[in-house]
Amino acid sequence: MRFLDSGTVKETGYSTVVIEHKGNKYVGQAKCHPDDTFSEFTGCRYAQERAEINALKDEWKQKKHDCDECRKYLIAVSQYAGFDKESSTAKAMFRQLNRRIKEVNKLAEIISQKQFNLQVAIRQQDGFNSKIEQMRLNDNKEN
Repeated sequence: MRFLDSGTVKETGYSTVVIEHKGNKYVGQAKCHPDDTFSEFTGCRYAQERAEINALKDEWKQKKHDCDECRKYLIAVSQYAGFDKESSTAKAMFRQLNRRIKEVNKLAEIISQKQFNLQVAIRQQDGFNSKIEQMRLNDNKEN
């Protein structure tokens, strides 16, 4: 993945990041919660994660399609009377199908992990922001 561009609009709290992955451009966006303090860095970080997730989802769809095509081909070929499951050619076809299935599953795991990590980061940032706000309120009470 290659980073192309980013931008933020402080007035609206929007952050946008554009990345390129396998020749396609993907856009990720993040909006600052109205109760939070605007941070260009945090907004762009979330937007970039979302762009990467979108890119990986597209890659997953393509790999899933390729895997399904391979599976359909293997099923069609195995219907012929002369098909020998024990031949080296058939074994190579089964290996290719299994390799593609593993790639699809691995990509799905990566996407799930990235989504989970993004949610954890957002929750941690919310907790951090709450603690900062409590400290500010306590300082104001003392004065």
